[in-house]
Parts: sequence; C-alpha cells; structure tokens
Amino acid sequence: MPQPNQTIRGTQVPTANGATVQTMEELHPPVLAYSTTETAAVFGKSTRADGVHGESAAPTMSAVAGIHSAGGNGVYGSSSSGNAGFFQGSVQITGNLNVAGDIFLPGADLAEHFDIAPGASLFPGMLAALDETGALRPSVRPYDRTLAGVIAGAGSFRPAVLLDSASPNKPRVRLSLAGKAFCFADTSNGSIAVGDLLTSSATPGCAMRATDPNQSFGAVIGKALKPLTEGQELIPILVTLQ
Repeated sequence: MPQPNQTIRGTQVPTANGATVQTMEELHPPVLAYSTTETAAVFGKSTRADGVHGESAAPTMSAVAGIHSAGGNGVYGSSSSGNAGFFQGSVQITGNLNVAGDIFLPGADLAEHFDIAPGASLFPGMLAALDETGALRPSVRPYDRTLAGVIAGAGSFRPAVLLDSASPNKPRVRLSLAGKAFCFADTSNGSIAVGDLLTSSATPGCAMRATDPNQSFGAVIGKALKPLTEGQELIPILVTLQ
C-alpha cells in the first residue's frame, strides 16, 4: 500500500529513504497518489502540452473526474488570459448555474417548445396561432388575436434560449416569442417599411402591415426590420407580442 505523499508511477518507485515500492499495475487504480498535508496529491505542469491529460473508453465513465466530499469544488479552473474552462460538445448540469458576469449567446431570440395542433403543417418562418387546446397552427385570418409567435429557425437567425425542452411523445415545434426572427410577410395590406407593426394576414402563416388600431390590439406580432414593397418574402422582424 502506498504511503502518504508518495506518488506511484512505472513499476517501482523510490521513496525518500532510498527504498522502492511496487506499483499496483494489476490492481485498481494502477496509479495512486495520497496526501495528508496541504500539498497536492498529484501535480502536473507542462510548458508545451496538457498539465494533466485524461482519456477513457468506458461509455459511462469520465476521462477526468473531480469529486469533493467536504464542500469544496469538484473541479476548479483558472486562467489569467484565456478560458477558465472550455467544452467542445454538450454540457449537462443537474444543479444550479450561478453566473457573476454576463452571458453571451450567439442566437437571436427567446423560443419555447409548443405542441403542434393535429393535422397542422408548420415550418420555420411561419406565423403561428393557438388553437382551442393551446397547440399551434398556422395563422389564417387578418388581425388574429390568437397569434403566439413565429416558428423559429428561418433565415440566419437561431434561438439563443430554448424553454420547455422536454420531449413528450407528441409533435412539438420551436416558437420564437421575443427577439429577432425571420417571418414570412406579404403586402396584402400595403408595402411594409422598417418599424411598421405587423399582424397576421389572410395568407396562412404570413404577416402583413397592421393599420387598424382597433383590430391591432392583441394581434400584433412585432415590428419589421426590413422593408417589403411588393409580393411575399421572408423578412427579419422584432418579435414583440402586443
């Protein structure tokens, strides 16, 4: 059994008094370091590669695991100029995430998963409304007060935040509720200028310029961020339900 502050590597390790200790290559773990002082049990330092590198081929295990049993950090990272931590791939957190600084997201809107109404066909950029059960269907009439948002993912915009990401056994779709999104629009109620309020048109899933104040209340999906002088086109809008 290794002694305190004694690091094992290779097949035999010299101790401070010149003796050697056999490694545990045929036992688990093959390398063991143990410390009872205020020094690190394992210290790795490199000027040209990883200070500590771990790899694993076990499907349910970690390449590097940090476990603290007395209230400290399981894993701690610090950097004077770069990232304190870098993850290439998905990250799963089962507890809380506390952030003292800002959060920077590449996406453009806040979206949430909604159920799709039976028989409804929805795709990115369509203006969506609620049916009697709260599921989504394409908007089909002007000044529809059941408007809910724009189906996310059209054009170059993608959601920055996605809510209600549970996956029940029924069809669901991402709906942009706030922020920038691309939406189908037409000029059935006149040309659209930047800043014009938009509502639903008679064209399924399509927005138009809102000109009637009385009908607009509760039926405005947002503001146009690009003009549309004629026809139908996918344009960027600022989703601000009103």
